[in-house]
Amino acid sequence: MRKDGRELKRLGVYVPAPLAKQLAIYCATTEQDASHVVTEALVQYLGDLAS
Repeated sequence: MRKDGRELKRLGVYVPAPLAKQLAIYCATTEQDASHVVTEALVQYLGDLAS
């Protein structure tokens, strides 16, 4: 459980190397955490099923 009350679960996924590089560059240039970016992308793709 995080300090903000959210419960997170670790998830390991395999993605193509160019996609992983693109994610790393995006996160570095936007100063965002990869977990946040991936979570936002999954919510957008799947919908907010956790609510």
